[in-house]
Amino acid sequence: METKQKTTLTQGSVARGMLLFALPIFISNLFQQLYNAADSLIVGNFLGGEALAAVGSSARAAAFF
Repeated sequence: METKQKTTLTQGSVARGMLLFALPIFISNLFQQLYNAADSLIVGNFLGGEALAAVGSSARAAAFF
């Protein structure tokens, strides 16, 4: 049987623990920004300025979900 190593935030290097904890959040935030950039490019090129304004104003609201 394989044992998994637990990562604790109370022992060891504080910087390493914080980095391991925050790394998934950073990666998901990067993908969200790439999605918003691609969405803005596509909508801006094909649907026009008004639709682009709607995408831009709703991007922050979508980040909460």
